Amino acid sequence: MKINDAVWGALFLLLGVVILVHVQSFSTIPGQKVGPALFPGVIAVALSVCALILIAKGIAARRHAGERASSIGWASF
Repeated sequence: MKINDAVWGALFLLLGVVILVHVQSFSTIPGQKVGPALFPGVIAVALSVCALILIAKGIAARRHAGERASSIGWASF
């Protein structure tokens, strides 16, 4: 079974946004500019950027395959 890259991208984008929202609740360290939310926030941003690339590739592949191409289908080997 093959799932279009746009579907995976949307799931990863949702995960990245959830992580970004969650790390906002991390406490800060007094006297420092960076806190414990920095590293997970950077990873979440990178995940979101990769997800946007996947979404773009999935939409382009679907246009190339035709308008009737499905988002989920059986892979032919």
